[in-house]
Amino acid sequence: MTTVKSPSTTYHFYELEVSSLDKDWLESNERRREWVDYAEASRRVAWKPELAQGLSLSSLAPQR
Repeated sequence: MTTVKSPSTTYHFYELEVSSLDKDWLESNERRREWVDYAEASRRVAWKPELAQGLSLSSLAPQR
């Protein structure tokens, strides 16, 4: 687990290994899911610094 604090919220990030996906899920009528690579994920969360930081601390982040 990774924790990132902001002035008003504390974010907890959990990494998962996906072994299967159901065709229908609880929010399937409200959301769509899409697999993207790290660069695209980083681009999509860049608007929210706390999310970008959480992603950058994940095991998916490029090694420096």
